[in-house]
Amino acid sequence: FPIMAKMQDDLPRLKSVYLKIINYLSSINFPIYILMVALANSLVPMLLGEKWIDAIELFQILSIYALIRSTMSPAGSLLLARGRADIGFWWSIGEFSLMPLIIYIGSHWGLVGVSLSLVVFQALFIFPNWYFIVKQLCNASFSEYFYIQLQPMTATLISVSFGYVFINLIEFNNTLEVIIFVFVSIGLYLIISNWLNKGFIKEIQNIFNKGVS
Repeated sequence: FPIMAKMQDDLPRLKSVYLKIINYLSSINFPIYILMVALANSLVPMLLGEKWIDAIELFQILSIYALIRSTMSPAGSLLLARGRADIGFWWSIGEFSLMPLIIYIGSHWGLVGVSLSLVVFQALFIFPNWYFIVKQLCNASFSEYFYIQLQPMTATLISVSFGYVFINLIEFNNTLEVIIFVFVSIGLYLIISNWLNKGFIKEIQNIFNKGVS
């Protein structure tokens, strides 16, 4: 927010910084949440106990909900940087007004229905979030905004899919399965990102080099 506030009147620079934030956030969050979905059957009983097995489906659905929501959260900093907290206020009022209806509709199918309705609710707000906030305040086009998220999502889906196939080819115990899955998926994710998402990888390398020096 402080960085964006300093360049609030320089839209090209503001757009560049905002898109980098979205890219870096997606590059970190997407692998985490997708791995949570893929490993839910092992993670939930391992971390919470066998009595929570019935919550595995909810855990997976809410992980997707959190993934979608995480890509929209930096819009708040953009609104404040441009001095348009009023838009954020009315946006929140709109969400708050619709939320009870969404929850009520989903409640007809129990907790899973409520969770799925929240995912659909957030997904429906992706395009309006770009059009009414991102596009208006930093002039980022549809292709720029979504392509910057497509890079880490593509790398994540490929790497996690490969990790899933790998652990199913060889029998492991529960804990070892999780560890191997994570290491294989993250390792492949970094390799693919070095091809699809070079800006993020370079930033990680710069941080590492500064830490070492």
